[in-house]
Amino acid sequence: SFHFPMTLHFEQLDDTRTEWKGVGSILYGPLMLAAVGPHVSDRLAIENVSNLNAYIQRNSTDKLSFTVPGRALCADGPQELVPFNTVVEEEYAVYFHTKPNKVPVIDAGSPSITTEPSAWSMSGSSKTVPSSAGYDIRTGNPHQTGLAELDSPIMDKAHYITGFKFGYSYVSGYGRDPSTSGRGANFSLILGSCRDLSSAATLLYASPELVDYPYDKCRAWPSCYSPEVSAEVKDLKVATSQPLRLALKFQNNDRNLQIHLPLNVSLSWSNGAVTKISVGHRVKPHDYPVEAVEPWGNNDDGVIGDRTIFL
Repeated sequence: SFHFPMTLHFEQLDDTRTEWKGVGSILYGPLMLAAVGPHVSDRLAIENVSNLNAYIQRNSTDKLSFTVPGRALCADGPQELVPFNTVVEEEYAVYFHTKPNKVPVIDAGSPSITTEPSAWSMSGSSKTVPSSAGYDIRTGNPHQTGLAELDSPIMDKAHYITGFKFGYSYVSGYGRDPSTSGRGANFSLILGSCRDLSSAATLLYASPELVDYPYDKCRAWPSCYSPEVSAEVKDLKVATSQPLRLALKFQNNDRNLQIHLPLNVSLSWSNGAVTKISVGHRVKPHDYPVEAVEPWGNNDDGVIGDRTIFL
């Protein structure tokens, strides 16, 4: 008889360009593994993909489950890997950057440095969807709640945040008949501990219930969307000696929203510096944007600014 043991191995993405070197999938025998959990990351601390056993450890004797170190500063410990065919209604990642640059840390000292694009961690009902031009955040369906957390941590031990500016444009859903459509969706922009957003988060902005610019009647960008809604807060004193996470919390009530990307946020610091963050849609390795000229080619989803972050 023959015995062929299941082993861990790495499958490189079929793309020879330098930026995709070390990007691919992790398999256990024939099974593709997926990272799951509340703060899924597609960036893994693996230096040598030929020796995955040095980084990935089996963590259960009665089911297929593994742990692997993550690279993000705000990652909640190691990433959990499970067979992709067992994933049901939860956030996951199956294409991994094994040798990425570190997720950029947003601080007062380097507001003009742009590093590897980061991503939002979407949970609940929120997700990114194509719009007539580019991408939107869709907040979900009526009565659902969602959360979008920026992976890039905000941390500066020498300075603190003194103010911020924020702008967005939207359309509102489920509003064909205003007399029966009920309460509009609303959202808040918060800044809190990257390990626990529910603990003493700073509220930066709270929207009203948004009911105008109905998606059901008109959905073309930019003519059907609201003019940019701007918010600014000064005289803050938010300590950043520990890593913080910027997040959007959505409450859909009887309606929902689609918020156009990119979102633009400016943070002012106690040393007078201003960090400009442009948050767009990140084209993931398995995506093929319809507007791209070449596979995974150059695209202009985000506004290139002092620091460009992608959804």
